[in-house]
Amino acid sequence: MAVETTEKLLLSAIEIASALGISRSKVFAMLSAGQLPPSIKLGNSRRWSRKVIERWVELGCPSLERFLVLTGDGR
Repeated sequence: MAVETTEKLLLSAIEIASALGISRSKVFAMLSAGQLPPSIKLGNSRRWSRKVIERWVELGCPSLERFLVLTGDGR
């Protein structure tokens, strides 16, 4: 019997907080301080791309400015 698993494409602040071992409020503090990759605003919610967050962690959780340089994303 095959088990099918699907991963979410977008993560909430609560999911990021849980994955990083920090509080939800810390996620938003880091976002405000330019310490997280850009988020996507969907209605009243913010979401982050799973792939972008995974890449950010692989790179050692750099500041947003450094992350954009390292990934070549010059937004």
